[in-house]
Amino acid sequence: MLRLTGLDIARCAVCQQGRLRLTEILAPPPYPPRLVELINTS
Repeated sequence: MLRLTGLDIARCAVCQQGRLRLTEILAPPPYPPRLVELINTS
């Protein structure tokens, strides 16, 4: 991303000083999320 856009996505967006680092990888849910049908009640 840095090479393509000049945007350093590893730099802290708040202070622009620190570097972000990976601390944990979350597993995807074991099943796809259910789609809920929205009903217009107006």
